[in-house]
Parts: sequence; C-alpha cells; structure tokens
Amino acid sequence: MAAQGLNKSAIGRKLGLHQATVRKYLNASSVAELTAVTEQRAHLVDDYVAYLHQRWNEGERNATQLFREIKQQG
Repeated sequence: MAAQGLNKSAIGRKLGLHQATVRKYLNASSVAELTAVTEQRAHLVDDYVAYLHQRWNEGERNATQLFREIKQQG
C-alpha cells in the first residue's frame, strides 16, 4: 500500500491499525523486528497459534473476532 502511494494514516484506516503500528511494520527490515522475544512459557493460545496464523494470513485482523473463533474451538 505504501508502494502504491498511500500514507501511514490511509493504510491504518484501510487495515484498522493505529498509525504507529503501520509505521513499525513499514520500518521493519525483518520479521524478527516485529516479533517479541519472550521466555518460552505456556500461553493460553499455544494450542491455537497455527490457526491464528492461518486466519491472520487470510486477512482477519480483528482480535475480538479471532478470540470468538478460538473460543468456539474450546
């Protein structure tokens, strides 16, 4: 979208993201910069990570909707 000439605000509106988030993604030179490095510990969503990645890659960006979907799965 940036390559198409849209500014950060316009991209944020289209994707439902805050302008600071758009800036972070645009300025990142690698995926490693976008992922938080944390200790390996169990999380409630561990069993759903693959599903969440799939839905994210399909374009779902609404966290509430994603929560509803994994809640229905148990």
